[in-house]
Amino acid sequence: MTNIDTLLIDANLNHKEVSNKIGNPNNWFNDAFNNNEDIRLSSIIKIISVIPEQKSIKLNALFDCKILEITSMMTNLSYEDDNYIKKFILSESEIFTDVIGDWATMNYRGKLKDDEQKAVETIRHLINNNN
Repeated sequence: MTNIDTLLIDANLNHKEVSNKIGNPNNWFNDAFNNNEDIRLSSIIKIISVIPEQKSIKLNALFDCKILEITSMMTNLSYEDDNYIKKFILSESEIFTDVIGDWATMNYRGKLKDDEQKAVETIRHLINNNN
C-alpha cells in the first residue's frame, strides 16, 4: 500500500480522489492504506487505471524486493510441516524481523487478533534467542 501511495502522490492524487474515481466510498483507499489491508488485484488495477496516462508505471514500483521475498516465503511455508517452520524462520530472520515491524504497526492499530499477536511474540522470541 505504501508503494501504491507513493505512485499516487507522484501523480498528485489524494486518497479520496482515487476512491471516487474507482467507484468506491470516499474513505475506501484511506482505510485500506491505514489498516495495511491486502487489497485484491482487481483493486490494484483500478487504482493504476486512474493514474494519468503520461505516468509510466513499472511493476517493481508496486512489488519491490521485500514484498516479493515475503510472498515467496509465505508460499513456501504453506507447504511445510511444523518442524521445518522454526528452522525456516531462523534462516530468514532478516525478513521476519522486517515483518515483525509491520505487524507491530498493525497491532498498534488493533488489527491483530489474539492468536496473531501470540504468533508474533513466538517468532520474536525465537529470533531474539537464536541470534
